[in-house]
Formats: sequence, structure tokens, C-alpha cells
Amino acid sequence: MLLTILTPTFNRSKFLLCAYKCLCEQGYKDFEWLIIDDGSTENIDSFFEELQKKKRNSFPIYYYRKENGGKHTAINRGVREASGELILILDSDDTLPEDSLATIAQYYEQCKGY
Repeated sequence: MLLTILTPTFNRSKFLLCAYKCLCEQGYKDFEWLIIDDGSTENIDSFFEELQKKKRNSFPIYYYRKENGGKHTAINRGVREASGELILILDSDDTLPEDSLATIAQYYEQCKGY
């Protein structure tokens, strides 16, 4: 797997669907999406369960819940769990243009030997 998309989140489940949709629209599919819940008090677990039921996504999605410790600790946890060669942090309220991941992969391949 080339890319890990890492989304640290805390009480922002209302934004996750938009991030999910932008990842589904990517033409490039060699990535995983890690959602790291930094101890939210809202029910992000149910959002993740709904995504797993849909099975429409062509990329793996992993959800990890940890005790609240701040965004930096959620990112650190995500880095430990990541399988990709590259890690892209996508905040819960961020989106990507449709060709973003393909562009990253293309430039990475061009630069890999340097």
C-alpha cells in the first residue's frame, strides 16, 4: 500500500461524511483511511459502523479510539497504525480534489530513486 490517509478527530463526526465522499471520488485507490478518534464524547463509532455496512468503498477503512490526549497524540497513534509508505493527514473538515492522490503517487514514483 502506497498511501495512508490519516484523519485525527475529536467530536467532529458531522464532518467525516464529506471527507469520506471526497476519498470515494479519488481515481487512485491504493490507500487506506485511518480514523483516529481522540476520545470523542459523541458517537463516532456508529459513523464507522455505517461505513463498514455500506461496503461501497474500494479502500480499507480502519477506526481507532483512544483516550483524549490532543491532536498530536492522535497523529502519533495513526503513524504507528499506518501501513502506507506515505502518510497524508486529512483533517475531518478537509477535502481533496479528485486527482490529488494520483498526483501524489505520480510525483512520488518520479522522485523515489533520488
